[in-house]
Amino acid sequence: NMGQLHLRKASANSTADESNGKDRAKEKAMTLLEEALSIRKIKLGEDHELIADTLHCIGSLHHLDRSEKAIQCFEEALWIYKLRVGDSHINVAKVLDSIGAYHESRDEHETALQSYEKSLSVRRN
Repeated sequence: NMGQLHLRKASANSTADESNGKDRAKEKAMTLLEEALSIRKIKLGEDHELIADTLHCIGSLHHLDRSEKAIQCFEEALWIYKLRVGDSHINVAKVLDSIGAYHESRDEHETALQSYEKSLSVRRN
């Protein structure tokens, strides 16, 4: 009947609106994070711990979209953390978890497992 048709269309439109709203929110977040990254690099230098924090956040957003940019951000963040706070810092473990999740989402289970094991080793130390 016509009433059910309108309800289904309204439901579909509502779902599309929610999706568009989430996409806009992610785009806004990405814009703000990239702006913060630029400012921080100018003010703090390329390898400050806050640069790594920001890269990890940007990588996490890219991971939501299954973008390969995620792994680049995670690896750069990992390098900075190891340089600035050492191999056994909790932030190293967190990035290793993110790297593991990235590989897991790509069905690269062996590589994911290696990252998770490294993270666990950091957390134990």
